[in-house]
Amino acid sequence: MKLLKYKIAALFLIGALSHGFTQERDEISVIGSTEYKIEPIYKVAMVISLANVYYDVDNYTLEDLKSKLLEKVESANVSYDKMEEDALAYAFLGYERDGTILRFTLSSLDEVKKLLGVQSLGTRPQETVQEFKLSDKEMAEYGKLAFEDAKNRASQLAAQIGRSIGKATKISDNNYQDYRESIYYTGINNTKIYSISVSFELK
Repeated sequence: MKLLKYKIAALFLIGALSHGFTQERDEISVIGSTEYKIEPIYKVAMVISLANVYYDVDNYTLEDLKSKLLEKVESANVSYDKMEEDALAYAFLGYERDGTILRFTLSSLDEVKKLLGVQSLGTRPQETVQEFKLSDKEMAEYGKLAFEDAKNRASQLAAQIGRSIGKATKISDNNYQDYRESIYYTGINNTKIYSISVSFELK
């Protein structure tokens, strides 16, 4: 009797496993992408510090250094959208003498180059970054184009083995909406790539 029960259980298990295997679908996963242009804003941080003055330091104050920098920025005809002072960020740098950080927001690389070309006592550039944000509409548009690219890639690959693709079963989009990049590390490149991962059924 026990042997009969074991046989029935084994047959039931085999049937269940077989049913499970037949339900699995062959899939193909690909990366789809599209290129897009950006119009970033640029931010340049300038460190102003008495620690960067190597002669007659006692004859200058922090306000003197700030005034000299802003005068030279004006003389160089640098057009900036906004300037902010960040004394707290300067404090984290650990300098022993008074100082601060001025952050300039600019709309073009030409203005960035002019600003970086300004030489002023006690001042040095700290970082230059570009920032941009994709709107919901842009992300939807680029996602659609990337999906079409993924679909074409999957169709071409499937054809190589005599198969075709069915509906999409999984989509993964890990693109950010807000970007902040250091020009020092990434260089100047206003063409970006929007990529997604898509899985399709194989017929």
